[in-house]
Amino acid sequence: RELQGAKARGQWVLVDYYADWCASCKIMEKNVFAKAETLQALNGVRLLRLDVTADNDASRALLGRFNVPGPPTLVWIAPDGSERRDRRITGEVDLEGFLQHWETTRGSG
Repeated sequence: RELQGAKARGQWVLVDYYADWCASCKIMEKNVFAKAETLQALNGVRLLRLDVTADNDASRALLGRFNVPGPPTLVWIAPDGSERRDRRITGEVDLEGFLQHWETTRGSG
């Protein structure tokens, strides 16, 4: 539903796979997603955090939706509704790396 709504509005979507036990997720939450630069850069982007903390069928289904091995993984969905698979981030990234990656991704879509 969220992806369909974003496509209808021509919005980028950032799907953030997160887990409470993921140390890199917590570092990125503090050093990337809590920063004003990130919030400004992602203005107008629909952010979807998928919590895959539990090892259950629901988490496995969420991971399977985009064939994600585990958190942290960031999946970019372009305004046309397609994943920009080549722009996916798997693993920890710092603020500068994230912002550069998003700038390149936005320019490709």
